[in-house]
Amino acid sequence: MGNQLNFQVASTPSYGDFAVKNYSTTVTIPSNVFVVCDTTNVLGAVSSADGIGVMLPSGDGTQVGIGITMESIAPGATGRIRSLGTAVTTADGAITAGGFVQATNDSNKVGFAKALAANATASGVALNTAADGDPCLVLLGRSVTKTT
Repeated sequence: MGNQLNFQVASTPSYGDFAVKNYSTTVTIPSNVFVVCDTTNVLGAVSSADGIGVMLPSGDGTQVGIGITMESIAPGATGRIRSLGTAVTTADGAITAGGFVQATNDSNKVGFAKALAANATASGVALNTAADGDPCLVLLGRSVTKTT
Protein backbone atom coordinates (compact mmCIF):
# COMPACT_ATOMS: atom_id res chain seq x y z
CA MET A 1 0.00 0.00 0.00
CA GLY A 2 1.42 3.32 -1.05
CA ASN A 3 -0.51 5.81 1.04
CA GLN A 4 -0.97 5.87 4.78
CA LEU A 5 -3.86 7.69 6.42
CA ASN A 6 -2.82 9.86 9.34
CA PHE A 7 -5.94 9.90 11.49
CA GLN A 8 -7.50 7.90 14.25
CA VAL A 9 -10.59 5.75 13.82
CA ALA A 10 -11.84 4.49 17.15
CA SER A 11 -12.02 0.73 17.46
CA THR A 12 -14.36 1.13 20.42
CA PRO A 13 -18.08 1.03 19.64
CA SER A 14 -19.56 4.17 18.12
CA TYR A 15 -23.12 5.51 17.89
CA GLY A 16 -23.19 4.22 14.30
CA ASP A 17 -22.22 0.63 15.18
CA PHE A 18 -24.49 -2.34 15.62
CA ALA A 19 -24.25 -6.08 16.09
CA VAL A 20 -24.80 -8.43 13.14
CA LYS A 21 -24.49 -12.15 12.52
CA ASN A 22 -22.66 -14.09 9.84
CA TYR A 23 -25.02 -17.00 9.10
CA SER A 24 -22.56 -18.65 6.70
CA THR A 25 -21.21 -21.98 7.86
CA THR A 26 -18.00 -21.67 5.80
CA VAL A 27 -17.09 -18.03 5.07
CA THR A 28 -15.31 -15.74 7.52
CA ILE A 29 -16.09 -12.11 6.80
CA PRO A 30 -12.84 -10.10 7.08
CA SER A 31 -12.53 -6.86 9.02
CA ASN A 32 -12.71 -3.51 7.21
CA VAL A 33 -14.92 -4.61 4.30
CA PHE A 34 -18.41 -3.64 3.18
CA VAL A 35 -21.17 -6.11 3.99
CA VAL A 36 -24.70 -6.33 2.63
CA CYS A 37 -27.93 -7.57 4.15
CA ASP A 38 -28.34 -11.36 4.07
CA THR A 39 -31.92 -11.35 2.81
CA THR A 40 -32.54 -14.94 3.95
CA ASN A 41 -31.68 -14.00 7.54
CA VAL A 42 -33.44 -10.72 8.32
CA LEU A 43 -35.25 -9.86 11.53
CA GLY A 44 -38.60 -11.61 11.49
CA ALA A 45 -37.23 -14.54 9.49
CA VAL A 46 -34.93 -15.42 12.39
CA SER A 47 -35.11 -14.82 16.11
CA SER A 48 -34.35 -11.19 16.92
CA ALA A 49 -31.86 -12.52 19.47
CA ASP A 50 -29.81 -13.97 16.61
CA GLY A 51 -29.14 -10.58 14.99
CA ILE A 52 -29.41 -9.16 11.51
CA GLY A 53 -27.73 -11.37 8.94
CA VAL A 54 -24.91 -9.94 6.81
CA MET A 55 -22.75 -11.34 4.04
CA LEU A 56 -20.12 -10.22 1.56
CA PRO A 57 -21.43 -8.51 -1.59
CA SER A 58 -22.30 -10.88 -4.43
CA GLY A 59 -23.09 -8.20 -7.01
CA ASP A 60 -20.75 -5.39 -8.08
CA GLY A 61 -22.62 -2.17 -7.27
CA THR A 62 -26.02 -3.87 -7.33
CA GLN A 63 -26.25 -4.24 -3.55
CA VAL A 64 -26.07 -1.48 -0.98
CA GLY A 65 -23.32 -1.93 1.56
CA ILE A 66 -25.07 -1.47 4.91
CA GLY A 67 -21.80 -0.94 6.76
CA ILE A 68 -18.13 -1.81 7.12
CA THR A 69 -17.01 -4.57 9.45
CA MET A 70 -15.06 -3.36 12.47
CA GLU A 71 -13.74 -6.86 13.15
CA SER A 72 -13.54 -10.21 11.42
CA ILE A 73 -16.75 -12.27 11.80
CA ALA A 74 -16.32 -16.05 11.84
CA PRO A 75 -18.96 -18.41 10.39
CA GLY A 76 -22.01 -18.50 12.68
CA ALA A 77 -20.64 -15.71 14.87
CA THR A 78 -21.77 -12.20 15.67
CA GLY A 79 -19.69 -9.10 15.09
CA ARG A 80 -19.87 -5.35 14.76
CA ILE A 81 -20.31 -3.14 11.71
CA ARG A 82 -20.25 0.63 11.42
CA SER A 83 -23.19 1.95 9.42
CA LEU A 84 -22.99 5.63 10.29
CA GLY A 85 -19.85 7.70 10.67
CA THR A 86 -16.44 6.89 9.20
CA ALA A 87 -14.61 3.63 8.65
CA VAL A 88 -11.60 2.46 6.67
CA THR A 89 -11.72 -0.09 3.88
CA THR A 90 -9.48 -0.75 0.87
CA ALA A 91 -9.72 0.87 -2.57
CA ASP A 92 -10.54 -1.28 -5.59
CA GLY A 93 -9.08 0.96 -8.28
CA ALA A 94 -8.56 4.73 -8.18
CA ILE A 95 -10.94 6.70 -5.95
CA THR A 96 -11.19 10.50 -5.72
CA ALA A 97 -11.90 12.25 -2.44
CA GLY A 98 -15.50 13.51 -2.30
CA GLY A 99 -16.77 10.92 -4.76
CA PHE A 100 -19.38 8.28 -4.03
CA VAL A 101 -18.15 4.69 -3.62
CA GLN A 102 -19.87 1.35 -4.05
CA ALA A 103 -19.21 -2.04 -2.48
CA THR A 104 -17.45 -4.36 -4.91
CA ASN A 105 -17.37 -8.10 -5.43
CA ASP A 106 -14.40 -8.07 -7.82
CA SER A 107 -12.12 -11.09 -7.53
CA ASN A 108 -9.81 -10.87 -4.49
CA LYS A 109 -11.36 -7.50 -3.59
CA VAL A 110 -14.77 -8.53 -2.25
CA GLY A 111 -16.18 -5.84 0.05
CA PHE A 112 -13.66 -3.17 -0.99
CA ALA A 113 -14.68 0.36 -2.02
CA LYS A 114 -14.82 1.25 -5.71
CA ALA A 115 -15.60 4.54 -7.47
CA LEU A 116 -19.33 4.62 -8.21
CA ALA A 117 -20.19 3.33 -11.70
CA ALA A 118 -23.26 4.16 -13.79
CA ASN A 119 -26.44 2.38 -12.67
CA ALA A 120 -24.84 1.35 -9.38
CA THR A 121 -25.80 2.17 -5.81
CA ALA A 122 -23.43 4.11 -3.58
CA SER A 123 -22.60 2.89 -0.11
CA GLY A 124 -20.71 5.98 1.07
CA VAL A 125 -18.47 8.94 0.21
CA ALA A 126 -14.67 8.71 -0.04
CA LEU A 127 -12.92 11.18 2.26
CA ASN A 128 -9.47 10.68 0.75
CA THR A 129 -8.00 10.06 -2.70
CA ALA A 130 -6.77 6.47 -2.93
CA ALA A 131 -5.03 4.30 -5.50
CA ASP A 132 -5.81 0.60 -5.98
CA GLY A 133 -5.01 -1.26 -2.76
CA ASP A 134 -4.66 1.88 -0.63
CA PRO A 135 -6.71 2.55 2.52
CA CYS A 136 -9.90 4.48 1.82
CA LEU A 137 -11.69 6.43 4.55
CA VAL A 138 -15.44 6.27 3.86
CA LEU A 139 -18.23 8.45 5.25
CA LEU A 140 -21.11 6.02 5.81
CA GLY A 141 -24.82 6.68 6.06
CA ARG A 142 -25.44 8.10 2.60
CA SER A 143 -26.81 6.07 -0.30
CA VAL A 144 -27.67 7.14 -3.85
CA THR A 145 -28.06 5.45 -7.23
CA LYS A 146 -26.08 6.82 -10.16
CA THR A 147 -28.18 6.56 -13.30
CA THR A 148 -25.73 7.94 -15.87
